[in-house]
Amino acid sequence: MKTPRQYIDELLKLETIKVWSLIVTLFGDLGREEPVSLAGKDIRYLLGHIGIKPEAIRVALHRLKKDGWIVSNKVGRQSIYRLSENGILQTRLAYKDVYREDVKYDAGWKLQLQMDDTCDEHLPKLQVFKNVVWVPCGVDQSQSTTMEVTIDIDNVPDWFLERTIPNNIKVTAENYLSATKQLSTSLKSFDEQDRAAIRLLALHHWRKMALRDNTWLHIWLFKNGVFAQCHSAICSLLKG
Repeated sequence: MKTPRQYIDELLKLETIKVWSLIVTLFGDLGREEPVSLAGKDIRYLLGHIGIKPEAIRVALHRLKKDGWIVSNKVGRQSIYRLSENGILQTRLAYKDVYREDVKYDAGWKLQLQMDDTCDEHLPKLQVFKNVVWVPCGVDQSQSTTMEVTIDIDNVPDWFLERTIPNNIKVTAENYLSATKQLSTSLKSFDEQDRAAIRLLALHHWRKMALRDNTWLHIWLFKNGVFAQCHSAICSLLKG
């Protein structure tokens, strides 16, 4: 069985972690029911256990305040931080995708040839080639400027898939799956600080995947593929 430190180190090595983004994940996870306030020392305690230096945390908090994500006030000599109204709004917009147990766009996807680039840019779509895009089924688009392309989804060649799901992202997902193997079972035997650190890292990496539409396209195409397994792994972890 892997030690808590091994889990933390493997999750840290997956991708370069932006500390400010990790702090957003922390506030979002702890504040799912209602917004929370965190003392600076508590943020430093948890992130320090992960291995993040105090200076990096200080810079990240300063950036989040400057960008309007968090606000702070003093209680005695201690700084207390909380999400701003905009920060709360943005994290809540991500909740459904990050914590969902079902599959986003469960009606599936279709391939379209578009006449030009004038289609509504706010509609979800994943570009394969110029004017060739994946779009979720059920999304309304002008039929006069698009044409559906029939393909055998059971035999999508790798070179075609990599146009919307780059291989480096897939490799990161494979490493994530390896790093979280048996984690939901092991986590129960760890102390509270280790559990909190590992949960935060595992959730943070999944959050990045869940907010990419190409993750959900891959899950639809490959029901037992690496992204589908990552989804199952995080769902098991969050239930624990």
